[in-house]
Amino acid sequence: MKYYLYLFFFVFALMGCAEKETLEEFLVKETIKNYTRVLIEAYKTGNPGLFKGLAAEKEIKKRDIMISSWLSAGEYMDADLKKLKFKEVKITSDTAVVKTSEKWTFQYRDVKTEEVVDPQKTVSYEMAYTLVKEDGRWLVSELRIDKERIKK
Repeated sequence: MKYYLYLFFFVFALMGCAEKETLEEFLVKETIKNYTRVLIEAYKTGNPGLFKGLAAEKEIKKRDIMISSWLSAGEYMDADLKKLKFKEVKITSDTAVVKTSEKWTFQYRDVKTEEVVDPQKTVSYEMAYTLVKEDGRWLVSELRIDKERIKK
């Protein structure tokens, strides 16, 4: 009887551990949360340098190109993340792939007057983030939109 009681507690403890988030999963998710916060600020201020320490150089260059194209048209993106849900996190030693479900609102504004030049849209995305671990910290190295639904 005592054996079964120990076995029960052992299995119960394993079940509890299986549901808990590992430290690496927590760090990867926090990196993505911080990345989305910086994305909003960088798009609004036109400063892709804000991504340093959160994104790999290749990803920063992609954001810089987007920001530069808007600024050359005299516009910036005013965005807000309404929902971020983590659907799947797969981590190897130095790479992570994270699938999310996200809901954003955004509009484009004139840089000088801040007037809306393109009305607000609500967009739902199914995203895939690839992260790499460099010098002990996770960096977003690539974004991929798997699905996009636009509601005007």
